[in-house]
Amino acid sequence: MMGVPTATPGFGPVAPLAAPRPVQAAFGAQTTAAEHAAKRIRGAPAEEDEPNPQYEGETILAAAHEAAVEDTVSHSLVFQPYHPRKVTAELFGGPVGTPHPETVVEAAAMSSVTPPDATYRPRLDVKLLTAPKGSAVSPLSDVQFESIVYAGQSHQSTVQPVSGLVCARGFYIGDGTGVGKGRQIAGVILDNWRQGRRRAVWVSISSELLYDSRRDLADLGIDGDEIGVYPLHKLAYGSLDSGDGVGDGVMFCTYSSLIAGNKAGERRVDQIIQWAADGGDPALFEGVVAFDECHKAKHAATDGRLKPTKTGEAVIELQRRLPRARVLYVSATAASEVKDLAYMERLGLWGAHGAPFTSFADFTAEMTRGGIAAMELLAMDLKARGLLVSRMLAFAGCTFEVTTARLSDAQRAVYDDAARLWSRVIALFETIARRAEGTLQACAAGGVATKHVWASHQQFFRQLINSLKADAVIRETEAALANGYSVVLGLMSTGAA
Repeated sequence: MMGVPTATPGFGPVAPLAAPRPVQAAFGAQTTAAEHAAKRIRGAPAEEDEPNPQYEGETILAAAHEAAVEDTVSHSLVFQPYHPRKVTAELFGGPVGTPHPETVVEAAAMSSVTPPDATYRPRLDVKLLTAPKGSAVSPLSDVQFESIVYAGQSHQSTVQPVSGLVCARGFYIGDGTGVGKGRQIAGVILDNWRQGRRRAVWVSISSELLYDSRRDLADLGIDGDEIGVYPLHKLAYGSLDSGDGVGDGVMFCTYSSLIAGNKAGERRVDQIIQWAADGGDPALFEGVVAFDECHKAKHAATDGRLKPTKTGEAVIELQRRLPRARVLYVSATAASEVKDLAYMERLGLWGAHGAPFTSFADFTAEMTRGGIAAMELLAMDLKARGLLVSRMLAFAGCTFEVTTARLSDAQRAVYDDAARLWSRVIALFETIARRAEGTLQACAAGGVATKHVWASHQQFFRQLINSLKADAVIRETEAALANGYSVVLGLMSTGAA
């Protein structure tokens, strides 16, 4: 069942899979192609007397992409260079964005799948797809524009996740860091705005990302006077309307706000739906609902042991009460297990209306038997039907090194004190557990208590170790900044990325 078939069991037809070609690794480049491109970028003489700056910039970018692809090691079969296949200037009869500033790659298995023909045409200004004077990069790159095209195309069809509820089909953006997921969300919102859908909901993980959402819209030439972005957490409970200064635009909220309520029983999710409907029937709302970092909703279904989380339930409620909303699922790590996909009702994987499975339970049971291979085939099937993009930066030519954060005597003392404290906590817990051994209460709660104690132990030391590294990281950062580098810090202990 889980070989390499030309169709995924239980899903629609998948394009025939080509035999995998050797994939050039996107790391550790050491050939001379990059040197040739660098010479061109540094200003090698042009062959024409009067080069057009825009086309020259595009040529330089194309050369850089070619060099990054050539500067690879051919022993890896993991990634393939990525270029839009069905969203091209030739097929669209006009600009579709300049190449992405950095080389983009895709998993080799995904690369073997051809997406469907692109029939949708976004209503975006052509200036967003061409490089402005003095620049080689358009506000929307080709891969970003491709996502907007397929999102609009998907939103034109319908699914029926539960009996009797017909919804607009959703779209999943699974790109990695650097491809520009926020810019793609802004592009979809702008496309719908130009078509008269003047209200959108943007859900994300932190209120600090409010500024990023405003920046992404501004990068597409939209200022706050044209499309306002309203932070829900700063608004009072109750109905919202233009008289309160909250009219057409984007309602930005966090997942925490989505499940919030006050003592009077008013809920934020009801407030969002009322605002989106603008005094009308919520079932008629057709604007965008973007779930940024949507993995926050992954525990939306019970697994027989734990109840669904409030966040997961709220995400599903919002989708069902706004059935015509254009839903976007956006995350590089949307799910690690099949059961985590419960909130993605709009992809049409289960339900009525021609879905391959009658319920999420049926879908989970079948897919779980297939293991990781089934998850990979699922991703390939979604791409083949135009419901998923999943790209990442190649980081061609990048190098890395591991450095050791030397601890001071004071930091060592902090760690030792923490270890002694936790030794006492564990000993006390074990003593209490032995005294309660054999009771009904102990039998019911013992496993859960043990799990929480050791989970807290692990979380504590993970945070402690991260904090002990902070001084060394700050020194490295300051030294890099002094040498003219840009610095990006990644905290790799979120459990999701």
